[in-house]
Amino acid sequence: MRPRPLAVAVLCGSALSTGQGAYAQEAPIPPDTLQPVLEGHALRVTSGASVTVVELGCEGRASLRTQNKVFVACGSDGVVEIDISNPLDPRRTGWMPVEGDATALFLRDGRVWVEIAHVDARPVLLGAVPTSAPTPMGPSPPIASPAAAALGPAAPAASPKPSLMAPPRRSGLWEISALAGALINLGPVAGGATGWASVVYRFDAPIVVRAELSPLSAPIGSSGNTVVAASHLLVGLDTQFIEVAVGGGGASIRNAFSSSGTLAPGGPSIVEEGRFGARDGLALNVESITVAANNQFQFGSFVASIQVPLTRRVMLVARGGGGNVGLLFGDLGARAIVQGDGGPDTIALTGFVGGAGIDVQTCVSTASPAFGGDSACQSTTIGGPSIGAGVEWRR
Repeated sequence: MRPRPLAVAVLCGSALSTGQGAYAQEAPIPPDTLQPVLEGHALRVTSGASVTVVELGCEGRASLRTQNKVFVACGSDGVVEIDISNPLDPRRTGWMPVEGDATALFLRDGRVWVEIAHVDARPVLLGAVPTSAPTPMGPSPPIASPAAAALGPAAPAASPKPSLMAPPRRSGLWEISALAGALINLGPVAGGATGWASVVYRFDAPIVVRAELSPLSAPIGSSGNTVVAASHLLVGLDTQFIEVAVGGGGASIRNAFSSSGTLAPGGPSIVEEGRFGARDGLALNVESITVAANNQFQFGSFVASIQVPLTRRVMLVARGGGGNVGLLFGDLGARAIVQGDGGPDTIALTGFVGGAGIDVQTCVSTASPAFGGDSACQSTTIGGPSIGAGVEWRR
């Protein structure tokens, strides 16, 4: 089998997500001040002294600028449209799939066309009588269309699609996510609410900054009214396959004891997080919290999750963890991308089911007769099946 470019080019501009064709009469940008350059999986836009890099989400093979739009041919990933009307904030605005490999782009009658190559196959007929002498073995020259001839040498072979289990790192992104759940107590009528939230920014350099509220939970309808929470700010190293971050904040403590008559239900905390695997692929995530409260360092919690991509838009997620912070949980869920491709303006929804429990016990030792010369304790323990959902937005 060998790739062969089609002699008929396929209309591209009108099929992109913007729903509009690329016309030559669009508002022009001064050509002397704007220089878009294709660099593998990114487009570098230079305007004067300013340089901005836009992630394509695929490996570009050829590009074509028409006024304030840049179209990039990405082989089997189709054609991507980049809007450069604002040179300081260029962004990906459209994508069109193709049946084959997008190899080149050209203008005709004011519209953008994409040239597509296909792979042909035919049966080997060993019993056929040749009508002429066989030709030496080796690759046959491609049959170029008139448009391809005008564009110059043929483009290199199409690159494979990004790996499902290990897609490339996306940078220059804000990631805002929130999860909320509810649990029903197995026993007396009661329940609880749980929640997690985070705001993350991934720099173009391999650096990540994360602010998180993880977890936040409270019993509902029980005798206790203790709120369980942990909040942290982290900074770390972020690469395609490894992410390591450390930070600090504060957290509650489930089992808090004091002999002085005063009791702190929480204190300052240190958190460490790690990811082993691709951010949007197969990965194991872990988090550990240590809390300083009541004149001692205490284990706060340990949480682990594993994500397994089922398709390019659906991912299976299993989570579990707990500790002295006061929340114990385990659940299984699915994350589905409902808009975008993992880059800017991506929206993903998550749903999960499992079990959770809130367990808080506080005791103060005292010799006072009012307490029988022993200790005074208050506890809140509820647990049962849980269900929840969440949303993630990337900008």
